[in-house]
Amino acid sequence: MRPQRVELEGIGSFRERTELDLAGVDLFALSGPTGAGKTTLLVDAMMLALYGTVPRYDDRRLVAPAITQGANEGRVRLTFSVGSRTFTATRVIRRTKQGATTKEARLEEITGGGSVVRAGSADEVSSEVERLLGLSFDQFCRSVVLPQGAFDRFLFAKPAERGDLLLQLLDLRLHDEVGRRARLTATAAAARADAAQRRLDGDLANADPAELARLDERAEVLDALATRCGEVQVELDDLRERGGQLAAEADAAASDRDTLGSLRRPADVDALADAIRCADEAVSVAAEARSAATADIDAAEIAREALPDAAVLVELSRTAADLAAATDAMPALTGAADAAATSAARATAEFDAATAAVERAEETREAARRRELVHALTDGLHTGDNCPVCGSPIDQLPATPPDSDTAAATDALRSAQAARVTAESRARDADRAAATATERHHAAEARLAQAREARAAALDAAGAADDATATDLIARVRTADEQVAAARQRDRAAREAEAAARTTRDRAGSQEADAWRALDVARDAVARLGPPTLQRRDLAAAWDALLAWAEESRPQVVARADEAAARVVEARERYAQVNGALRDECVRAGVEVTGSASPAAAIADALATTRATRARLAERLDEVRTVTAERDAAREEANVAEHLGKLLRADGFSRWLLARALRRLVTGASTILRELSSGAYSLALDTTNQFLVVDHRNADEPRTVKSLSGGERFLASLALALALADHVTDLAADGAAKLESLFLDEGFGTLDPDTLDVVAAALEELGARGRVVGIVTHVRDLAERLPVRFEVRKGPKGSSVRRVDDGAPLPEPSVDGDASGTATSGAEEVA
Repeated sequence: MRPQRVELEGIGSFRERTELDLAGVDLFALSGPTGAGKTTLLVDAMMLALYGTVPRYDDRRLVAPAITQGANEGRVRLTFSVGSRTFTATRVIRRTKQGATTKEARLEEITGGGSVVRAGSADEVSSEVERLLGLSFDQFCRSVVLPQGAFDRFLFAKPAERGDLLLQLLDLRLHDEVGRRARLTATAAAARADAAQRRLDGDLANADPAELARLDERAEVLDALATRCGEVQVELDDLRERGGQLAAEADAAASDRDTLGSLRRPADVDALADAIRCADEAVSVAAEARSAATADIDAAEIAREALPDAAVLVELSRTAADLAAATDAMPALTGAADAAATSAARATAEFDAATAAVERAEETREAARRRELVHALTDGLHTGDNCPVCGSPIDQLPATPPDSDTAAATDALRSAQAARVTAESRARDADRAAATATERHHAAEARLAQAREARAAALDAAGAADDATATDLIARVRTADEQVAAARQRDRAAREAEAAARTTRDRAGSQEADAWRALDVARDAVARLGPPTLQRRDLAAAWDALLAWAEESRPQVVARADEAAARVVEARERYAQVNGALRDECVRAGVEVTGSASPAAAIADALATTRATRARLAERLDEVRTVTAERDAAREEANVAEHLGKLLRADGFSRWLLARALRRLVTGASTILRELSSGAYSLALDTTNQFLVVDHRNADEPRTVKSLSGGERFLASLALALALADHVTDLAADGAAKLESLFLDEGFGTLDPDTLDVVAAALEELGARGRVVGIVTHVRDLAERLPVRFEVRKGPKGSSVRRVDDGAPLPEPSVDGDASGTATSGAEEVA
C-alpha cells in the first residue's frame, strides 16, 4: 500500500480543509512543534480512512475526540495505491448524543473512465481494506504504521501474537492450506474412484463386446433387405401411379355418364317466356300513362303561371285580416280613453277639495293654539295689569277657552290630511290610467293607418281594384293550385305504376338470366364431350337441342366408363401381388409390418433401431473404458494427495517455516541494530522465540530486551521495523501482503547525534529501494537530512502544513508553538 494523498477537514487541530500530497514521495519527514498536529495529519487520518479508528485512543470505538473542538463533524479522505490499482477511502465522523459515529464511509476504485464504488458502509470499507492490504488493524499498526507509544509493540509482543503477524505478512498459512486442500482432494478423489467402480458394477456391467458383432450382422441383413425393397418399390410406385391415373380416368368417365343421365329440362321454361311477354306489355301501358300525366302537369302549371304569385295572395289575405282587426279594435279603445280622462278629472277635483279642507283645518287648529297661549300668558293677571308681551295695561282679560278645542282641531287636521293623501293617490292612479288609455288609442290609430296603407299596397301589387276583385282572384288561384296538385298526384301514381311494371320485368329478366346460366352450367359440365353450340334466342329451343345431343351420346360414354373401371381392377390386383411378396420377405427377415404401414418404412425403422442399439452399446463400451480410466486416475490422485497431506501435516511444516523466517528476520535486524548502536548490540531468540539483546560490550552477554533503556528500546524496535520492511518481500509466499510503506511516529528525540546520523542513513537506504518511508518527528536535524519535509504549524485558525524541499532549513518555532518566518526556495504551502 502506497499513500498518494491525505485530505482532512474538522479533524483534530485541522479545522479548515488540509491536504498532504505524497504523490511521487518515497522518503519524507513530518516536522513541527509538539501539539501542532503531526500525528493527526498522517497516522490518525490514515488509520481513520482505512479502518475507522485511531490507534492512540486504546479504544477502537472511540472516535469523538478526533473531531475538531466546536465542530459537529470531521471528514478524512485517503487516496492510495495497491500494486497498479488506485483507491480512495472516505469517512465522515459526526457527533451524536452518545459520542460520534462513522457510518458514512465509502471506498472507490479510480479507473480510466471515472470511479467504481467497492464498499458503501463503514463495516464494508474496513472489510474490503483488510482484504486489499492483507492486514488487520492491529497487524497494520505493528508492521506499517508504528504510532506513538506503540513503537516497540512488535519487540515486546508475545511469540504467538508475533507469529500470527508473520503468518499473515508472509502468508505461511499457505502450506497449512495446501495440506488441508490435499487431504480434501484425497477424499474427493477416493469418492470419485468409488463412484466410478459403482457404475462399472451397476448400469455398465452388461456392456458385452460380443453383442456388437450380432448387431453388425443384423444390420447387414437389413441393408440387403432395404436394397431389395428399393427395387420392388420402383415397380410398386409405377403401379400406384398408373392405378391412380386409371382411377382418375374411370372417375371422369363415370362422372360424364352420370352427368349426361342427369340432364333435365326445367319445368318453368315455357311459363317464364309468358311472364316476360306480359311484363313487357305492362311496362308499355304504364309508360304511356306516365306521359299523359306529365302533359297534364305542364298544362296546369302554365295556367297557374298566368295568375299572381302565391306571396301576393298571401299578402292580400294578411292585410285584409290586419285591417279588419284594427278597425274592430278602435271603438273600444276610444271609449276606454274617454272614460279614463273623465275619471282623472274627477280624481283631480276630489284632490283639490281635500287640499282646501286641510288648509281650513290648519287655520282652525292655529286659532285654538293662539287662544290657549293668550290664556296661559294672562293667567293670574287682572284688568289694568301690564301685558307680559307688549307691556301695555290690560283693558280686558280674554275668556278662558275650553280644553278640548286644540285637540279637536288637531284630530280634524289629521283626518283632512289623510283624506288628502288618499285623494292624491287616486288622482295619480287616474292620471296614469288616462295616459295609458290615451297611448293605446293613439297606437291603435297608427296601426289602423298602417293596415290601410298595407291593404292598398297589396291590392295594387295583385292588380285588384277593390276587395271584391281580390276575393275573386284568390278563388281562381286556389282552383289553379288544386288542379296542379291533382295533376302531380296523377303523375306520381303513373310513375309508381311504371316503376312497379319495370320491377316485374326486371325480376322476370333476372329469372331468365338465371335460367340461361343454369343451361350454361349444364352444358359446361359436359363440355369435354363436345356438346353443340346453342342459339341464345329461344331458351326452350336451346334446352331441346342440348337434350337431343345428350340422348344420342349416352351409349358411347357408358361403354367408355365400364372399360376404365375394368382397367383399375386389374392394376390393383397386380399391386397387391407385388406388395404381398415384399411383406413376406420382411417377415422372414424378422421385420414386422403392421396394418397399412409401408414395408420400406418398417425396414428403415428396424435398421435405425439396430444401428441406434449398436451405437448405444458402443457408447457404453467407450464409457466403460472411460470410467475405468477415471477410476484408475482417481485412485492414483487419491494416493498422491493423501501422501502430500500427511507430509504437510507431519512435524509442523508451517511452524518450521515460521521459525526459519523469524531467524532470518532477527539476523537482518541484528545487522541493522549493530550499525545503529555502533556495534554495541544485536538481537537473538531464546528457546521460546522471545527476543534477547546481545551486549557485545559486556562479553556478548544475552539479556532480556526489557532491560534496555528508552533510547536502546527505540533502536531495537527501529531495527526490527526496518528489517521487516526490508525482508518481508523475500520471505513471503506469492500473494502475501507487500509492505510498500513504513511510517514511524516519534522516538527520535532519545538518540544522540551520531546515532541519529546512522538512523537517517538507514532510512535513506530503505527509501531508495522503492518503499514509502515517513517519519513524524520534532527533531530538526533528522528532518533536515531527508529530501522532502512537511512542516506542520498551528495558528489561531487551526493547523496547516507546507512542503519544504531542496535542503531548505526549517524555520524556528515561535513562542506559542506556531512556526514563524517564511520558507526559503522550494517551500510550498499545502493547506
